Amino acid sequence: MLFNTAIAVFPNNIVAGMFGFGKPREYFEIVAADKKVVKADFSDLA
Repeated sequence: MLFNTAIAVFPNNIVAGMFGFGKPREYFEIVAADKKVVKADFSDLA
């Protein structure tokens, strides 16, 4: 969201347009399977 705002504000919009960053980025969705909690075991590090 910060990127989309930055490319629309003057004078950033001029520089962004010159380098091809004038189009806002699309948001992405994460499927529920990718949101699962990862189990980390640090017991053998001590």
